[in-house]
Amino acid sequence: MPENSDPKAAPPPSRWENSRVSRLNSDPRAMLICDGLLGMCSPEPGKCEIGFLSLYDSTDPKLNEHKPEIMVIAVENGKPETLFRLQWQRKAPPFSRLRLRLENGRDNVRFFLTDGLEDPAKDFREMVDLEHALNDGKPVSFRPGAFSPLLEVTHGDFHTLLLTPQTYTAHQIGGPDKKPLGHLAYMTAANLHFASENGSVVLEMKGSILEGWVKLGKWSVNNRKIFVVVSNNCQDKNGKKCEDEAFKKTKKADRTTDFHLYFDAVLNPAKRYEIICDQDPDFPKFEGVLSPDVWVALVEAGLIRAVQGAKPFEFETESTNPTPCGSSGFGGSGSLEGGG
Repeated sequence: MPENSDPKAAPPPSRWENSRVSRLNSDPRAMLICDGLLGMCSPEPGKCEIGFLSLYDSTDPKLNEHKPEIMVIAVENGKPETLFRLQWQRKAPPFSRLRLRLENGRDNVRFFLTDGLEDPAKDFREMVDLEHALNDGKPVSFRPGAFSPLLEVTHGDFHTLLLTPQTYTAHQIGGPDKKPLGHLAYMTAANLHFASENGSVVLEMKGSILEGWVKLGKWSVNNRKIFVVVSNNCQDKNGKKCEDEAFKKTKKADRTTDFHLYFDAVLNPAKRYEIICDQDPDFPKFEGVLSPDVWVALVEAGLIRAVQGAKPFEFETESTNPTPCGSSGFGGSGSLEGGG
């Protein structure tokens, strides 16, 4: 769904337009997968900034259930292996920035924008852009530390990985305004490309007590695929997505999402919105949409669950609420850092 179908009412172009790509490689050597309460912006052409919604002073019970983490998973011959896992406390991250870069990589960050011409379900703008969809294209200012840490990404073709099967509408909180949003991004991703067989994915961090960037790991894509999974989801004690007991019993889930939490990160928002499913929500279809390597990586990361004793690549997703804790785009902002 393009951001605006009526050119007469079109807001200023989003920053995604400055680094657009109109074709995706269907079999990348590595992939970044994003799920949960994450803000995304493009601070300058060829770069993406991803912020973990932290809101250190929030007592909202929905936010308190979310656990930020990054995992690096290798898949070789269809078998996954967790190579790295980093978790931290939402209210007190021990670092301020992370950076994902490639050695022997090619292509800076680009955003897959199709304008409905090719594979529109993967258009990056299926993710709700809070500024362009809900603020008339006007940039917002952020509370300092509302998104922390920030992940800098310097390579990758960003797109929608999974789409919700149902449509959603933004309802103004305490007001009459309603904005149809259509189908939403359930997960987003970036295909990572390399110039040679010797390419590697590198993850680094820095903070107030660190001098410069400190390498957390370097993982080669030689004879395997690498998946970097960035998430800020509700988690149970086993590190899996939280179970929704009511949905397990009735197969009917709450139609609301956690999107309203993003407005707590904004300084003096003109309006606040709740994003609500127009029908009883269900999970995205995986078959024919995700490759087997992506499937097993998502199972390894705890984002979907394999059916016990089932045939390969059959998954059970009934234990989690199907309304997405989706990412939010900020297509008019230069940074999520806040303070302005």
